Amino acid sequence: MIKIFIISFMIALCTYGYGKHFQLNILKINNKFTDRFSVMIFGYFLIQLIAVFLNFFLPLSIIVTSIIFILGIILFFYKNNDLKKILLIFLVISSIVTILIYKSNLNNDFSLYHGPYLSIISDNKIIFGLNNLHFRFGHISAQQYFEIIFSNYFVPEIGISISIAVIFSSFIVFSLLTILKKPNLLNQSFLFLAILYFLLRSYRFNEFGNDLMPNLICIYILYIYIYLLENFKKLNDNEIQDKILTISIFCTIIIFSKLTLVIFGLLPIILIIKKKRIIKFFKDFRIIFPIIFISLFLGKNLINTGCFLYPVSDRLCIDTKWSGKNINSHSNSNIRSLQSEAWSKAWPERNKLKYTDYNKSYIQDFNWLDSWAKKHLYVVIKNIFIFISLISFLLLLNFNRKYMRFSLLYENLKIIKIPIIITALGILFWFIKAPIYRYGFSYIIGFLCLIFSIFLLQKKNIYKVKSFNIFLILAILFFLSKNIIRIHKTDNPKIANLSYQNKNIIYNVKEFDEINIRYTKDGTCYLGLPICTNFPRSLDEIKIKKIKNYKFILLKKKL
Repeated sequence: MIKIFIISFMIALCTYGYGKHFQLNILKINNKFTDRFSVMIFGYFLIQLIAVFLNFFLPLSIIVTSIIFILGIILFFYKNNDLKKILLIFLVISSIVTILIYKSNLNNDFSLYHGPYLSIISDNKIIFGLNNLHFRFGHISAQQYFEIIFSNYFVPEIGISISIAVIFSSFIVFSLLTILKKPNLLNQSFLFLAILYFLLRSYRFNEFGNDLMPNLICIYILYIYIYLLENFKKLNDNEIQDKILTISIFCTIIIFSKLTLVIFGLLPIILIIKKKRIIKFFKDFRIIFPIIFISLFLGKNLINTGCFLYPVSDRLCIDTKWSGKNINSHSNSNIRSLQSEAWSKAWPERNKLKYTDYNKSYIQDFNWLDSWAKKHLYVVIKNIFIFISLISFLLLLNFNRKYMRFSLLYENLKIIKIPIIITALGILFWFIKAPIYRYGFSYIIGFLCLIFSIFLLQKKNIYKVKSFNIFLILAILFFLSKNIIRIHKTDNPKIANLSYQNKNIIYNVKEFDEINIRYTKDGTCYLGLPICTNFPRSLDEIKIKKIKNYKFILLKKKL
């Protein structure tokens, strides 16, 4: 446990160091109007940007990641005026991370493709046609470029898993501090409800894999958005511009972390147009950073897959020697898009006599709805029922007609009508395209928190009302107790093994001229070299070449 605590503390220092430097010295955003969790997300953003940029020219080797890591810690201590306070907060955050990680299982996707991808970028410069080896390498999350930094000379490979727990725990702690010390506002009511949800439903954070962070950032974007709309007349022009820029940067993270959350990208666009700030926004030199971020990840996608966004459609692909466009290959984007949508619509629960092979008839005309209702509808209801019941009880407990102010209800609704519309559209988009709960729960939870926050904000000094404090304390106790019970009952290793070399895995190796490929049949690749795939058949379709120290995984049919 001590090892996890120390590692998480160091990761927090590094991430906050980059975020503080990026926010104050590069973006010149006044810290007075940016709470500390925004600093963590800025650090999350900058580390990803640095890592993906370097990977165009260098492997993200242990030497490279060690330099990036140490630089972040140096930046943390450089001209830090409230050092003692932040260090104390990080002690609390590290304690929560320790509870989350200790004896915790890895997410299933880690063994399948997260781990293998991390091994690839740590040992190789960017690879052309990488998705021909394993199609999931083509839609890897930007999050992996953050995680890889925390496997270095100073932090062992478990830092990869711990890093996201640090961000999640930072959200819990910094958000609690935010709502307890600030006056009663609509944005605080929204954040209060969001914290309750994450404490109640995200105590097993590894179950969400790559999906937790982008959903959490979406919720946080809504909080910033409400803050801006609620205080628009009180803020000066520079402060408004800072908030719009912050929302825009955070939205770029979402797009390349979870494409199903793209609807949240409408928030800054609508804000810029509605507030007539188009010229002001695009004259701001700081927008170069989200533009660079987008360009780097679009370029990475094109090199890895032949597509700008994969596996959305062949329309977003270029017919290169490594792209599966126009041929029936393992990596063909249209085929993989169809299969991915079918799986998100409960393909395993389908009528197997009626639908034997992947085809569009299953995903069209809601033919999938009966299959989806058997499993995924239950997951949605399970995740929101307790939350809705708890908040409804809280509202009823504090309902008093004497304090009910319909003028305030209307005023609050006017402030958040755009976020409500966006989250409602998001729910519709999620349901039609990829209705797995973890793919878009921020649409659902964001919508519910927005609606409930309107009714929640009816009394003055709401956070001094005993029942609200009691509910918050109970949620924290629930979060801690569920993890303590899990730790007590489980026989899992104290720290999860990330490498395949520490597991009994049956695998084979196929030799190519320029590289060896390890392959399995059950998806248990995990971390480690040689490069791994669980699609042995894909190896028959490819030929690997090395051109000017760059590896090209080419399709034989296009050679």
